[in-house]
Amino acid sequence: MMNDIVLINKKKTPSEEKNIDKNEEIKLRIYGCQLLQEAGIILKLKAVTIVTSQILFHRFYFKKSFTDFDVNIIAPSALYLSCKLEEDFCRIYKIINTFHFLCKYENIKSKHIYFDIKNLNPEHFRINIESEEYKNMKVDIYTYELLILKEIGFLVHKINQHPHSFLLPYIHSLFNNLNTIHKDLTKKLAQMSWGFLNDRI
Repeated sequence: MMNDIVLINKKKTPSEEKNIDKNEEIKLRIYGCQLLQEAGIILKLKAVTIVTSQILFHRFYFKKSFTDFDVNIIAPSALYLSCKLEEDFCRIYKIINTFHFLCKYENIKSKHIYFDIKNLNPEHFRINIESEEYKNMKVDIYTYELLILKEIGFLVHKINQHPHSFLLPYIHSLFNNLNTIHKDLTKKLAQMSWGFLNDRI
């Protein structure tokens, strides 16, 4: 029912209509979701916040083409909006700084110099808040946050109804009265199930 309201029923996505190959579109979607995942981890956001941002990102690009809107600005806009929807407070400066850092990190990787992202400190790549780059990105995030809302029809109450919200309470209700040995198995089941849900995004 939500898809009928939010998504356009087309055989081709807007990106395919603009001559982007299906495989290239998939790569761009994966890249955007990885950016959101990495940014969320660095910012220590809740898993549901990251998932909501990825859903917003996907839904936006079911209405608009990758040729018209840059992944590197839609992704932080989706994350900023997601933080509001999930009530997971994060200052816009931190989001901008983190995505600035991730872009620098991508440049390092493209030169075949490999680092574990968890060992890199975003503060070493801090963006100057007086710079034009920072000011432009801030305005872009505010602008595209509103555009994302418009493209999903302002139906935010449906966007964040994803399985992560129901998984742990459901497992808890099924296995609540088990002894200690089985509780360890239940914990493993919960972790595995959570992993499957993350992988589906």
